[in-house]
Amino acid sequence: MIRRRWHLSRHRGLAQAFLLQDPFEQEVHCVGLENITDLLRSAGYRESLRLSVTRSS
Repeated sequence: MIRRRWHLSRHRGLAQAFLLQDPFEQEVHCVGLENITDLLRSAGYRESLRLSVTRSS
């Protein structure tokens, strides 16, 4: 049962990376890869990723 819940959460999280949904879940807009490309272009995100990688090494 726990494994199944984990898979559902994982799939839900992956789907939400590509969707923009209002707080009341009335409308859902597909944004595709726009969210991910915006994240990767962000200097703050790249810096935090660099710090995470260098500190874990």
